[in-house]
Amino acid sequence: SSLQHRVRFRPTRLAPPSNAHAFGSHELHRAKPDPQIYLDVATAICVDPAEIVFLDDNLFNVDAAAAV
Repeated sequence: SSLQHRVRFRPTRLAPPSNAHAFGSHELHRAKPDPQIYLDVATAICVDPAEIVFLDDNLFNVDAAAAV
């Protein structure tokens, strides 16, 4: 079965936080949803994984990040 969900986005004037980070899987030499990719990011920015907000358009990747 396929997983479908709908999300509506509204434009905002919010700026990203000054401590925001973005990583590409090509930089980390891993692919989502490999749990190690989330741990590598946490290590790179010296933050506990529980303190990281992970955004993705794929629910499987979000679930994998939440499980770390």
